[in-house]
Amino acid sequence: MVTDKLDTALEDDGADGYQYTELALENGPGGGGSTDVNVVNVNGVAVTSIDDFKADTSNLATSTEVSDLDTKIDVVDTVVDNIYVDTQRVDGLLEDDGSGNDRLTEKALEEGPVADTTGLSTFDPDSDVLENSKTFSQIFRGIKAFLMGNTTNGGLTVLADDGTTTRGTITISDSNRTINISNLDD
Repeated sequence: MVTDKLDTALEDDGADGYQYTELALENGPGGGGSTDVNVVNVNGVAVTSIDDFKADTSNLATSTEVSDLDTKIDVVDTVVDNIYVDTQRVDGLLEDDGSGNDRLTEKALEEGPVADTTGLSTFDPDSDVLENSKTFSQIFRGIKAFLMGNTTNGGLTVLADDGTTTRGTITISDSNRTINISNLDD
């Protein structure tokens, strides 16, 4: 029987295991290994030597290409870091207004730029004068009076706000196509 033959080929190794007997090793195939092993193919690929098992590295990046890639990655990393810092700064300037919209924080409004108003004036219709003649208030009252005035044959009487006091008259002459404005006062 086969198990009887295996029983004579194995012996106790003294450490809870078995080992081949000296006679089994002497009579075993190859007797100690052979370099004459001829593998015809592995997974359908012809194999003639150990070199057939080496990886093809011809398409791998060179150390220069890897170094260039490291430089490009460093540039991207720096840009991303800068964007992150900027977004953190902006995030500190905005807050939720309570209805899901963003608004500037009180600190952002306090620290924001302020327009330089040096040399700028405010419009005052009672004191600002147009072309060294009348104030804007006087001109506005004149326009209002003109629009509210009474027309007569060939002219217009410009009335004050009270509707009766004459502010001035505008006479239109058909013959020489002129307009005469007299006594127009505030």
